[in-house]
Amino acid sequence: MVGLCRAELDALCDLRRGRLADKQVELDALKSVKGVIRHLLSLRKRTSIAEDERRLREDKSLGINMRVAIEYRLTCKRLLQGAIDEIDAVMREVIEDTSM
Repeated sequence: MVGLCRAELDALCDLRRGRLADKQVELDALKSVKGVIRHLLSLRKRTSIAEDERRLREDKSLGINMRVAIEYRLTCKRLLQGAIDEIDAVMREVIEDTSM
């Protein structure tokens, strides 16, 4: 899971360094990557990031195994959400770029 997310982020970095010639092609590529990451995030959306954080902070009855499981799930969600946020930033740059 994290490996795939990392690969998607690496692809975004490559895309940022060498802009595609056509703005619409670049936006379509970014939308596709974002769709894959959103799907991965939806697979982990039984609880929200805020709910996981609150449970870790407030539920003192959690055993070590459950605590580690929630922390892992939360880390994955944060990575995926961070990738979506990065794609949104790149898309804004592409839309605002007048040199294309």
